[in-house]
Amino acid sequence: MPYIKPDERPFIDVLVKLFIDDGKITGRLNYFLFKLCLEYVKLNKESYSNYSEFINEIEKCRTELLMCIYEIQRRKVGIYENKKIRENGDVE
Repeated sequence: MPYIKPDERPFIDVLVKLFIDDGKITGRLNYFLFKLCLEYVKLNKESYSNYSEFINEIEKCRTELLMCIYEIQRRKVGIYENKKIRENGDVE
């Protein structure tokens, strides 16, 4: 899990709260990444190279996204499932 320094967290935490303020996420990550790409290209000048650079960065994130999924499963889903097994009994 790519932990970040404590002084970097408040800004990102605010973004997270704004991002899912109403409890919904469907489509929003896709929209966010698309807008991020547009802003990146606008800031650095529209060119094939800049689009390609952004896309390559997203491609590199695939492994990190999988690691994030595994970490959520390990640290949260597994604990939740064990709690429910204790409450309701295991599958036999």
